[in-house]
Amino acid sequence: MHSLFGACRHPEELNGSAATNGEHKTEGRRSHIVSGRQNPAIEVGARIARYVVAVASSATAAGCGWDCLSWVGGQLSIRLARESVSTGPLAAYRLSVAIPLLEPERAARVRRRVGLRRAAIPQARGASPATTADARWSDSDAALEVQASSPGACARCAGTVPAPNMVGRATELAQLNDWFEQARSGTRRVIFVSGEPGIGKTTLTRAFADSFASDRAIRIGRGQCVDQYGAGEPYLPILEALTRLCREPRGEKLVEILHRIAPAWLAQMPSLVNAEDRARLQQLAQGTTQQRMLREMAEALEVIAAETPLVLHLEDLHWSDPSTLDLIATIARRSERARLMILGTYRPVEMLAGKHPLRAMKEELELHQHAIELRLPLLSEADVAAFLAERFSDGKENIASMVYARTEGNPLFMVNVIKYLVDQGSLADAEKIEAPRNIRQTIERNLQRLSPDEQRILEAASVAGAEFSAAAIAAALQQSATEIEACCTALARREQFVATQGIKTWPDGTVAANIRFHHSLYREALYDRVPPGHRVELHERIAARTEQAYGKRTAEIAAELANHSGRRIDRTRPCGFLN
Repeated sequence: MHSLFGACRHPEELNGSAATNGEHKTEGRRSHIVSGRQNPAIEVGARIARYVVAVASSATAAGCGWDCLSWVGGQLSIRLARESVSTGPLAAYRLSVAIPLLEPERAARVRRRVGLRRAAIPQARGASPATTADARWSDSDAALEVQASSPGACARCAGTVPAPNMVGRATELAQLNDWFEQARSGTRRVIFVSGEPGIGKTTLTRAFADSFASDRAIRIGRGQCVDQYGAGEPYLPILEALTRLCREPRGEKLVEILHRIAPAWLAQMPSLVNAEDRARLQQLAQGTTQQRMLREMAEALEVIAAETPLVLHLEDLHWSDPSTLDLIATIARRSERARLMILGTYRPVEMLAGKHPLRAMKEELELHQHAIELRLPLLSEADVAAFLAERFSDGKENIASMVYARTEGNPLFMVNVIKYLVDQGSLADAEKIEAPRNIRQTIERNLQRLSPDEQRILEAASVAGAEFSAAAIAAALQQSATEIEACCTALARREQFVATQGIKTWPDGTVAANIRFHHSLYREALYDRVPPGHRVELHERIAARTEQAYGKRTAEIAAELANHSGRRIDRTRPCGFLN
């Protein structure tokens, strides 16, 4: 490992090993121990270093080449993006090893995604590393997105990377394997795995793809769609997947196939050919129509799959460029037998507003049985208990009901709550744990796509509760119940935020639609949007109308009325229903 970790020759530098009298020297440099305590950057580095050393050791032991080590360096660079480390051994490793490990083409793509402040990545292997300590990655969510979407190591050693714990997905994983067996036998399959943010789409699909990592008779190509601003780059995830495949063992055969059948595509992957071929291919690609591009790639993939079953794993198709979706549709509609499987993930909430091209394409393919959707459900309480039993050895599965009540089975939120348990040692304040920031941002982004009237009605509904009558919201907003029902029914039909739950009849004879939020996270996000003063007014109106409707039977809804009453401004008013 000496050559790989050139700047940090001893793992102890990263692990922050014991120092004497607050000092620790490594090759003439101080390791920045402050007041007898470890530098926080080195503490962060300890965990990262152990992970990277383990993966790199497995890679070299397996005889893997540059791609795998490039992945290792890239992972460490991306993780360091959030730490803003500019001094010490971590920064030295980052500048002299991690950044140079990135291949030129991939470096340019990652740099575009996460917004590197200056061109700190060398443009060729062997180039001298950047020397400026402040040439760091921008501290942005995009950095985490790249980290989350980076593929595993190369096909030979991807199975050595520690896989995340996965519970409650045995049925879905078995279904994916069944569909793959159909594809292996010659029936092409296009599968869309969908679900809300944090539901575990990536975990499931990677577990499926990684299960074939050691099988040299199967090719797995991975591509990541990104939320591109402006025109964007056509076919981005496809080009990414093909480039990786061509760099794997036996990749030269794929380059030959592309050279022969899809030269216009190979021209867009200049790192795979020499300068002379690049110039000739670019000349051939001039004037190529989109129809020819689609035909070339569809035929090339069929030729590749004829030799070895092929899986194209494409993440976050809700961000895909239209050209990629056209290619998926073209491949799905072809009738020739092919040992080919396209496995894509997407978030339904990202494509409900407006005429999203993925929605139209997917529905058309499903109509003609050219594609299948696998929608992931939330985890059950039993799944949460299983995760806790696997995560801990001291019987903490008995708190599964508390974790489930807070998260409602969202895997990403569940992990956050359990992390809080580990850090704090108690779940007494579990209800105060906020949802992961990326989930809340996604909810807010989708709320902004609704009309002002729809947002206002949902905000009032969040005051009413997780489940509510349209009549209560009508009273809160002083509108007709018919208007509220029409709005909520339309939202439910589009699967946005709420679902209808039949009819609710109050004791005074009022009949209106009964509606519920899909998830408590939606209600929380909406409730936080309501200004405090207006929130109190809504509570008062809902409580007054409900109390009137139930009359002498208010004892049946005492808890609900107490919740509204507790948020009123005038707390001197007697609450008869509590007596």
